[in-house]
Amino acid sequence: MLASLSGLCYIECALQLPGTGASYLYAYATLGEMIAFLTGWSSVAARIVALASIGQVWSAYLDDALGGSIGNATVQFVLGGQEWNAPLLGTHPDFIAGLLILVSGGIISLGTNVFSKANNLFMITTLLTLMLVFIVAMIHADFSLVTEHGFAPRGVGFDEIVGSAINAYAGYAGIESIALAAEEAKDQSKDLLIGLLSALGISILVYMTGVLSVTVLTEYSNIDLKTPFEAAFNDLDGLRWMKYIVAVGALCSITGGALNMSYAMTRFIYPMSRDGLLPSVLSRTNERTKTPLLANLLGTCISVVFAVLIDIKILIQTGSMLYTLETVIIIFAVTILRYRPLTGVAGT
Repeated sequence: MLASLSGLCYIECALQLPGTGASYLYAYATLGEMIAFLTGWSSVAARIVALASIGQVWSAYLDDALGGSIGNATVQFVLGGQEWNAPLLGTHPDFIAGLLILVSGGIISLGTNVFSKANNLFMITTLLTLMLVFIVAMIHADFSLVTEHGFAPRGVGFDEIVGSAINAYAGYAGIESIALAAEEAKDQSKDLLIGLLSALGISILVYMTGVLSVTVLTEYSNIDLKTPFEAAFNDLDGLRWMKYIVAVGALCSITGGALNMSYAMTRFIYPMSRDGLLPSVLSRTNERTKTPLLANLLGTCISVVFAVLIDIKILIQTGSMLYTLETVIIIFAVTILRYRPLTGVAGT
């Protein structure tokens, strides 16, 4: 419900302010330069930590499919057999996650057309895999798992439920990428409306299908945070072969998510530098690809550091808080836009 309402707020703002910047632009138009600066930086930070967590999830799926050999080798040869045990840090440096982020940043630097084609390919593969997972899950479903623990399992309190809801809301991040690309749309009023509504509807359907599938396959306590479907199928006799299909689909899905985050991160840095709130050099675009290469490089490098070093739970919690803050700004912006006429706004 929260994701749906947030998406509708994005739609109304994007139709009135069809420029690059999304929440940053809406805050600039309604709440002033200072709030816009803070909103822009929180939005950039949210994409950086989200991209880092996506990289770690991608790495975890690959490592799980290979029997944990990547993680074990990293601990053995890089850390001398001793895992990290420090606040904020993961158990070992995740170099595969950093590599994925570098690749996604490279694809974004090639231009919007390349990004769009790659993203469409990953999306189709993901949907086909999800359809197969749903069919197999329904055939082998144990629906008593849905109602066995009531509304929430014993020991799970209000704080855990609210925290999980916020984390789940962060999973819908990426819808705003359509609003970020407003300046590149041919028919802004039509394309933005169709794109945002379609993305919102498909996202809700995909997440509901995925959650139901994994819930009816195994006990909630057996669900692995990084690789839920692989772990679920691996625990079921006769269905372990599915974990490899799931791994391929998950890697495609997560790669598409990484591309979207890289794109969104760059499109937040670009308008801020163009408006003078960041160094103007970050708004320079490549003549051939029309992409802000330096903005892309800056965000990618910071995200790589986070992905390699920081624990995924910290990344998810931080990203969730930042996305929630961004949603609050959007709610204020759409309320003001509805009752106050627009004046001159930078970037429009």
